[in-house]
Amino acid sequence: MSELEARLNAIGGEPESNPADEIEPVSLMEQFLVDREMERLSSRSSQQNENGDTTETIIEYRRIKLETNQTRSVMHLSFQPDLQSVPTVDANLVDAVGRIRVTHCNTFGARLELSVDPSSLIDSTVCVEATCIANSTII
Repeated sequence: MSELEARLNAIGGEPESNPADEIEPVSLMEQFLVDREMERLSSRSSQQNENGDTTETIIEYRRIKLETNQTRSVMHLSFQPDLQSVPTVDANLVDAVGRIRVTHCNTFGARLELSVDPSSLIDSTVCVEATCIANSTII
């Protein structure tokens, strides 16, 4: 902490911090990949700029179990509570080769279709990383 930050904090008090804001996406992914028993891990944070606009970010990691010879699956993300606006969703396979399509997205959730190259699977599960960002403007 710089000297200026220390003086400002002394005058105005320590700013409130949200533990979810302090978790870095990389550490979330590392935690998820290390614990093979974990099926889902997510983080939700909200930031408001000086204009009053709010950006909500949801990062979710999920393990999807595939049956023998299965190359396609559907995954649903739910946003609880609902987001203020329809988010942009970026999803990637973490430990396999394939593609993910966002087929439906709304303020309450999203539907993703996974298509996986079976030769790239280490075992019968595939890890998915989804990042959802919703912006809302206060009028």
